[in-house]
This record gives sequence, structure tokens and C-alpha cells, in this order.
Amino acid sequence: MLDAMNGVLAGCDAGAVPRAARHGLDLPPECRPVRQGLLSLLAFSLVVVPALAQDPTLLLTSSPSLVVPSNPSSFNSDTIGFGSAVALDGDLMVVGAPLEAMSTNNTVSWVGAVYIFEREGFSWVERQKLRAPVELQFEEFGRSVGVARGYDLNGPIDYLVVGAPGFQVSTGRAYLFSRVPGGDFVFETTLSHDVTSIGGLFGESAAIDFFVPPNSVNGDPKFFVAIGSSFNRDPGDGGNSQHGSLSIFQRTGGPPTWAISHEFYADPNQRLGRGVAISRDHIVAAGNITDPLGMFGGALHISQANEQPGGVFHYAKDWKLVPQATSATGLGVSVAVEATPSGGVAVLGAPLDDEIDVDAGKVYIFDITPGGMGTTRTEVATLAPTSLASRAEFGTAMALSGSILAVSAPGQADDGQIYLFEQGATAADWTEVGSIVPSSTHPSTSCRAGKGLALQGLTAIVGCPTIGVVQTAGTFIYFPSGLFFDGFETGDTMEWSSSQP
Repeated sequence: MLDAMNGVLAGCDAGAVPRAARHGLDLPPECRPVRQGLLSLLAFSLVVVPALAQDPTLLLTSSPSLVVPSNPSSFNSDTIGFGSAVALDGDLMVVGAPLEAMSTNNTVSWVGAVYIFEREGFSWVERQKLRAPVELQFEEFGRSVGVARGYDLNGPIDYLVVGAPGFQVSTGRAYLFSRVPGGDFVFETTLSHDVTSIGGLFGESAAIDFFVPPNSVNGDPKFFVAIGSSFNRDPGDGGNSQHGSLSIFQRTGGPPTWAISHEFYADPNQRLGRGVAISRDHIVAAGNITDPLGMFGGALHISQANEQPGGVFHYAKDWKLVPQATSATGLGVSVAVEATPSGGVAVLGAPLDDEIDVDAGKVYIFDITPGGMGTTRTEVATLAPTSLASRAEFGTAMALSGSILAVSAPGQADDGQIYLFEQGATAADWTEVGSIVPSSTHPSTSCRAGKGLALQGLTAIVGCPTIGVVQTAGTFIYFPSGLFFDGFETGDTMEWSSSQP
């Protein structure tokens, strides 16, 4: 079967497939289908994901699913922000509600909570609700989330990272929780800066991945966490400007510990870390990165260097990712990255770009394949649907999985819209293939669909936090494969919508 996939496993470690099957994990990125089209990606996913290996028409009838929080704590029916951040790995989904009130006193707001859901067949079941070890007002626990399933010498283990930037109360923190699959997540440790300053926004963005580092001596997979802190001040530069920083942590040793392996600072006022994404050894952090011409916005690409004594991997800066246009306003808010055996693609969102209309938005595509291209790279493609309306904010959140890119426009139409693109033969070749329109059955009168966004294999997670003083909000789970077959086999409008054919 694998040999018949026309090279989709190029560069894959032959032992990775049985390892993944043995531990109930998704295949590592190097063993996932390379960019050969949406249909091959979905067909392969149907083969390797046992929970979804069923007739695609069944996926269609169950899409979308809707999850809402159980027993949310809110002050005076304020919105709790459920869906402001979402993360997905396999059958495990995490939804942040950073505005939820304190568990013991609902008059203390903006404390935050995180909800854990797990897929059972075609249903999603809430397993757990998490709070910070010490609840603080305005900490916004759950403003960012990331989840990764992996294993160590003791067997399977799942890790969850939760950002709590706490602008008004602290420098910000990130919390790590772990569980043995089938059990509950338990608090393991707190991540923070080496040098702290109030209002640093540490935890504003967070990402986690589990992979075998390319330069590993023994070939063991490891967990890596990347945390953005856009208001952090570089202590080596007087500490008076919003440099922003990216902190990389690694799980090492036995018993395991989490240590900071690298911390990168930007130049003054560049606010590095507003968004962060990680895919294998590629880490991209967004901010107001500028080049000598004064262009506004961009990102910093980080890649992994050689293994150091003790099994710690040090990272190094590669390039600044900077758009060619001098009018790239609002860039550096969201970012996505997908690694391939030969390189990869990075995507930056500019939700306040005005080219089509005021704050309509735009997305920039960068080729991050290694090569002698100096210290700065410019985009190879830009994306902006012509249908975007004023203040659509296309590019607010993005998710990249294989050859499929999902981009949210939470201000489009009544409740927002998610646009889907497929990559062709090169990093510069992209085609709009459809869109996701939120269901009219969501539990509020107005939401911002795609404020939180995740995409993996057959599953798209669309956070839909409410606007104003509505207590609950919904998060939608779409199975794009079923809607894909509908869109392309029956000749309809190719929209991945919530309606049935």
C-alpha cells in the first residue's frame, strides 16, 4: 500500500509508520503525503487514521459538529472568548476561553480557562476543563494554546501548552500540562523569561511539536515549545523598547525537565512574537520586522542547528521574511509553517491590508527551502480573494496542513468566513478551492469565525467566539473530505459550507 502512493512517503524513516501505529499517533511530517493534491492527501488520510477510515458520505452527514463549553463562568453574562484559540493533534482538540471568570468568584473576569475535547467516532466529547495553577484576573489563561501527542521511554504521552500573557498583572507565563492518553492532563511546569518585565506578553503566542530533529545523533524524537512575547524588552539593549522575543524550550532528561534552549530578541519596537508557528525544525515568529528600506511587518525564520552536549539542540536565525510591497500594513499578526523533507512554506497574515478595501487583508507566501539567498527573503505569492469586504481582516488566523491552507476572515459577512487554498507544484502555485461558512445554528447572534483556527488531515477546527455580552460561544468541527467530495463530484459551487447537498 505504501509503495503504491507514488512517492508520498519520500524521505520517511521506515520505522516511523509502525511506531506511529503502535502508539496511536499521527505520522510524522516527513511521512505524511507530500504536495500532490487535495484528493491524494485525503485518500491517504482515510487509510492511516483508523477513527475516520469510513465512507466519506458519513463524514458529510456529520459535518459540521459543534462544541460549546460546559458550565462556563462569566461575569454579568460577558463573553468568555471560547474559541479565541484552538489546537488539534489527531483526535485531541483544545479550545481556549481566555476571558472566562474565576472559578471561585465570577465577579473576577478575564482569568481564563481551557477545554479539552476528544473524538469518539464522529462525536467530540469534553474530557476536561483546565485552569491556571493560580488564577489571576487579567492573566487570560488560554489566549494561546498548542497540543502535541508523542511518546518517551515510558510510552505515549501528550503535552499541552497554554499561554497566559497577563498584560496588566505580570510579564506573562506559559503553562505545560501532560497526560498519559486516557487520563487527565495534570500541571507539570511553568515556562517564563530568564529576565522578566511587567507587560512583556510572554505567552501571547505558543506552539508545540514532537519530531526527530534532523541532526539528532540517536534519532530519538523530542518535544519543542516556542513562545512569543511581543512586548518583551531586550535587557542587552537597555530594556526600554518593545523588541519582542521568541523563546524555545526543549524537554530533556529523565525524569524530564523543560529548559530554555534559546531566546531570540528583535530590534527595538519590532514586537517579535505576535504570532508563532512550528513545524519540525522550522520555527517562524511574526512581528513588525523591518529591513533597511523601512518596510513594515514580516517575520523571523529560525531553524535548528547541531546537537549540543546533553542532547540540547540550539537554534539559529536564518532569514527575515519581508514582503516586497511597502504598504503591507497589519502584517506580522498570524503565521503558519509547513515543513517538507526538502524545505517548506511559511505564510504570513496581513489582516489590515487595504489593497482591496479598508482592512480587507492579504496573505503572503514564502518559500523557506534552504539556499544561498542572503539574510532576507521576499514573498513568492500573495493571496487575497476579490470577494473580500471592508474590514474582513483576511489573514487573522491561518492553518497549514500538507498542501492545504486555511485562512480566516472573521469580519467577512455576518459571522466570518474561512477560505481554503491548495498548493500546486511549487511554493508560488496556489488555487482557491472553496470556503467554510459558519452554520446558522451557532449559539449566538454574532460571532467571529476563525479567530481561532486549526487544520489537520481531515479535520478543520473553526473557533467562533461571540461579540459583545453573550455568555457562550461555539467552535465548529468540519470534515472537509466529505464536503470536498460533495463539491467536486456533484458539480456544485465548491463551497465547504454547513448545509447539506
